Amino acid sequence: MSNPEPVRTSEASPAPRPAPSSVPLSAPLYGTTPGPAWSRFWRKYATFDGRASRSEFWWACLVLAVIHAFVVAIAYVIAGIDAQPAGIMGATAIYGVLGLWGLVILIPSLAVAARRLHDANLSGAWLFVLLVPVVGLIILIFLLARESRPEGAHFDRGTA
Repeated sequence: MSNPEPVRTSEASPAPRPAPSSVPLSAPLYGTTPGPAWSRFWRKYATFDGRASRSEFWWACLVLAVIHAFVVAIAYVIAGIDAQPAGIMGATAIYGVLGLWGLVILIPSLAVAARRLHDANLSGAWLFVLLVPVVGLIILIFLLARESRPEGAHFDRGTA
């Protein structure tokens, strides 16, 4: 009867990740969590230069989706309805709340997407692909999911 070999682990432990507060706001925050990603989403409200890591971008997207669902629910409550708008006033309330929310998040959403594209070493001009219905969104999602590339550092402020 042979003894099974012991499981070997690598000798080197993974490098510790820096605390979110120790990474400058101008640098991408790799391996982040929802809280710091959401904070950076607002602190870099209209910053289109620099880079955003995949985790920084996708956590912000997830938080936005959850908040959007909450805003939609509130819009329906404000309109005083269960499933369908109660006439023109109900529809106006719903579209008003959703329109206001859309205006609030428009600039930071475009900014974090541009920074994410930069981290993948792509120009923020790729956001214009959204002008192509459906296919443009699919293409952009694939581009936003690309791995980070060191060459993207040339998009950082002061390196051009």
